Amino acid sequence: MTRVEKFSINGSGKIVRSSEVAGSAVSGEPAGQGSLAVTPDGRRLAYGLVDCGDPPITRIASNARIAIVDSATGDRHEWRESRVALADRLSWDGSGDRLFFVRSWYRGPEKTMQEIRFLPLGGDGAPPSTARPVRAVTSPRIFEGVAAAPDGRRVFVIEGAAGSVSAGGGDAPEVTADAGFEVLEVSAGDGRVLRSTRRRSASFAGDPAMKGDATGRFLVTGYGLVDLRKPDGISRIKVGGDFYDLDW
Repeated sequence: MTRVEKFSINGSGKIVRSSEVAGSAVSGEPAGQGSLAVTPDGRRLAYGLVDCGDPPITRIASNARIAIVDSATGDRHEWRESRVALADRLSWDGSGDRLFFVRSWYRGPEKTMQEIRFLPLGGDGAPPSTARPVRAVTSPRIFEGVAAAPDGRRVFVIEGAAGSVSAGGGDAPEVTADAGFEVLEVSAGDGRVLRSTRRRSASFAGDPAMKGDATGRFLVTGYGLVDLRKPDGISRIKVGGDFYDLDW
């Protein structure tokens, strides 16, 4: 069972109360990285789930789904995968009307397919049955991070190289980031690359994750803090070890 907790923090940073978000309790466990996303106004939250016992790191999941909860009313909707796949790396646009995510599945022996897709939500928060595709890659290329732009018409993507993922034996895949990474600004309408910036990275600073701030200027990633107005580098973030997820 997965539940989402909301914490209240006072001016000195001390947690003064916590409570379970109404309607957030769902059978299953978090899927992959970036499984939780909250709209900028805090009203809607979404999280990816798989059945307990499905190892998310293999990028194969049965009964994968995304739960979408209205934190004020507790109303919950679920979007379910139509195939054996995984949905993670969730990101909302600024209005909370579009939910972007990465869909991953095995296409064949030692070959993984990934797509960026998005769910356009109605006024009641209910998702359509089909998520719209934006962009796709096949291993050894992978999406290491996805962050929707505030306007929802663009999405920022980190594409990187990884070792091949074996579907056999139940072993975890060995993923290795190269010495650099590429930030792409992609059209959500047709997947066209609108802008591309190559960044150098001496070391990988954590799990693949990326979230954008409300202004659309900064991306916080496992590599560090990226200022989209300054293409000459990134600011390192010392985390002292691995982390599971991050957000603003």
